[in-house]
Amino acid sequence: YDEIKTHALEREEAIRSKSPERVAQEVWGLATAYNLVRHEMEAVAADQGVPPSRISFRGSLRLIRDLFFWAEVAKPGKFPKMIREMRIEMRELVLPPRRSARRYPRRVKIKMSNYARNDEHPA
Repeated sequence: YDEIKTHALEREEAIRSKSPERVAQEVWGLATAYNLVRHEMEAVAADQGVPPSRISFRGSLRLIRDLFFWAEVAKPGKFPKMIREMRIEMRELVLPPRRSARRYPRRVKIKMSNYARNDEHPA
């Protein structure tokens, strides 16, 4: 939901429609677009041998938006080539692996939680 609201919509209001039917249509459209982006990310991730979570959502969304923008003016026969080129560009969106361990153990200065107390550096 966060990716849809913050990156896909790019505007302050989430849903613009006023009638229930139009709201449902807009939500279905957003869900379809989100799943299209995720599907392309999964295809590229499988091709690269990495999990889909290692492909940048924002970068993928930008590339797919660009593809549809240019597809409006391109000849219909060029669309498959444009998709192949987009997938090649998406290979560059592989994120580095997440760090597994913390550099320092998690601590708090005042014992108000289940974590170990930090006596080394008082407030």
